[in-house]
Amino acid sequence: MPKIKLVPVLLILAMVGSAIFLYPILPNKIPTHFGISGHPDSWGGKLSIFLFPGLSILAYLLLLGLPRLDPFRQNYKRFARVYEYMEALVLLMFSFFYMTVLITIFFEQAPIDRLIAAGLSVIFIFLGNKLALVKRNFFLGIRTPWTLASDRVWVKTHRLGAKLLVVVGTIGVIGVFWPVASHAVIFVLVPLVVAVVTTTVYSYFVWRSLDSEERSALQL
Repeated sequence: MPKIKLVPVLLILAMVGSAIFLYPILPNKIPTHFGISGHPDSWGGKLSIFLFPGLSILAYLLLLGLPRLDPFRQNYKRFARVYEYMEALVLLMFSFFYMTVLITIFFEQAPIDRLIAAGLSVIFIFLGNKLALVKRNFFLGIRTPWTLASDRVWVKTHRLGAKLLVVVGTIGVIGVFWPVASHAVIFVLVPLVVAVVTTTVYSYFVWRSLDSEERSALQL
């Protein structure tokens, strides 16, 4: 039986409870998606307020079940506390987007673009803080053909990826104070793309650096 964690459950209950409580006073149009500028670009009816609470429930149930489906399931015991941290972080991300929706509804003049940039930046810093401790698995972390093939490639790539995510978050925090508010999210997204490409390419070259005998053994 998967162990139920307190923090994710409390976050879900807070979202569902507040959505039910606020539903009677909500407007008929609810933002459901935010564009690269940080402003809403898609809308739904009042029931859309349950979108992020619903997604958070599905995400948490999925996170509870994934270790049982993973061919590397034995590795989860080696980073169990980190996996719990990641579960809480995923639910914190959904909670953040849910709060962003509420702020957009009730505080029309709020700097949503800066708020989204700040929230994403902090999440990436938190993620980078623990990413290097994640052990090889199919569902969480930097999963390329080369990291999944070798523990050595996995470890080296995740050490680099952890540092880059902290850099991404730091640049994003700086971007929050950029004079043009609509550019704030770009300060997060562009470094993130660079980090993803860098770690992917790096994992390949680390794999290539393995001696030919070790690479041949991995390909069997």
